[in-house]
Amino acid sequence: MSTSIYGSVEVKLFDDGLDDWFSVIDSGPIVTGNYDFFGCLFGVRNPANFEPLFPERGLPENCSEEIIESYADGKYHKFATWCSYSELLDIDLSEKALAPDQRVLQDMDGVTVKAFAQNEEQRANAKIMTRAEALDEPGFKLLLELMEVLAIKYGKDSVRWVVYFD
Repeated sequence: MSTSIYGSVEVKLFDDGLDDWFSVIDSGPIVTGNYDFFGCLFGVRNPANFEPLFPERGLPENCSEEIIESYADGKYHKFATWCSYSELLDIDLSEKALAPDQRVLQDMDGVTVKAFAQNEEQRANAKIMTRAEALDEPGFKLLLELMEVLAIKYGKDSVRWVVYFD
């Protein structure tokens, strides 16, 4: 069974003390299923053994109505979390996972794929992944660029990403 990521980038449009956040980008079509990425950031499907940076925090109390409605429809697991744009910028990309990846590169009919190690020799060749490797995801890079544009207008601490998984 595969796992998909859903969510939105939100912005706090006004610094008026009301703490109103608005959903501005649906991240589901931008960031696709990549378990290294999921594990590195959120601890979801974590075969590379990262200490997650943004483990389950739940939905922000002040999140947008769009996220509340989407999450409440019940088709998603209960796992929800979020991170600010500032937190994403502060990631130490050189940091390594806590243990070797549970998967190794294997040849499957002429195609190199990551698959779970089947024997001790394969496990001995498993490598420890860095955050830079796990976050080398085209959709994530695009999402960061979009968040940067929003941060220029609204400020780094007024942009956040709220996610949940099925």
